[in-house]
Amino acid sequence: MKDILRMMRFDLLSAAPVALVPLIIIVLAMTGIVFLISPATSGFMLTGALLFILPQGTIAEKSDFGKLYGTLPVNRKNITRARFLFIFTCLFAAEVFALVLTWFSLRLQLIRFLPNQEAEFMQVAAATFKNDDVNVYSLTIGFFTIACFAFSFMEMTGQIFGRENDLKVVFIIIGILTVIGVVFSILSDRGIIPEVDVDAILDQLSSIQTPLCIGINIGLLGLNILFGEITANALAKREL
Repeated sequence: MKDILRMMRFDLLSAAPVALVPLIIIVLAMTGIVFLISPATSGFMLTGALLFILPQGTIAEKSDFGKLYGTLPVNRKNITRARFLFIFTCLFAAEVFALVLTWFSLRLQLIRFLPNQEAEFMQVAAATFKNDDVNVYSLTIGFFTIACFAFSFMEMTGQIFGRENDLKVVFIIIGILTVIGVVFSILSDRGIIPEVDVDAILDQLSSIQTPLCIGINIGLLGLNILFGEITANALAKREL
């Protein structure tokens, strides 16, 4: 475990020089937007985590840190496992920060201090502060769920099949999701499956919002660990 934590810190330090300044800009900008315009936008805070995740695929080739990866006294599998836990940790930290901002934003209602309260835009923005908490929080949790799955899956396929195939994997995923959406829509229109009432589902989830959020995070942590093990074993077999 110490090796994994050491490598996670190593990944953080390797991305920090290029990610720190943009991260500060994103945090300041999004904090202002969340507090003054719409708490529903807090999910975009996860873009700050991507500043540390996205460079990892190429950083080993372009930085002095990358030259050390092969010489570190760390098991190769632990390096791979650490990468997946690093992805989860970055996104999880951004998710928690976004949820905290949302909570404060909904309670402070700072939008009431802005001028031109009668303007159409201001009325639309003010409506998001009066929205049911579960809907606002669900957006952030949804962003986190999609991002965590997508980037951990892309990391797995990128390490196993090569980064040059990332675009193909993206198109395959989009194609699969599109087919699923079209099939679901057709079946729903023909009455084969019942229509999904999103509002009713959100109302039902409101009573279990906290345990559901915890369950989703634990599930995604387990998924990242699973992807890490699959990738580590695949790379180990390749090196034999």
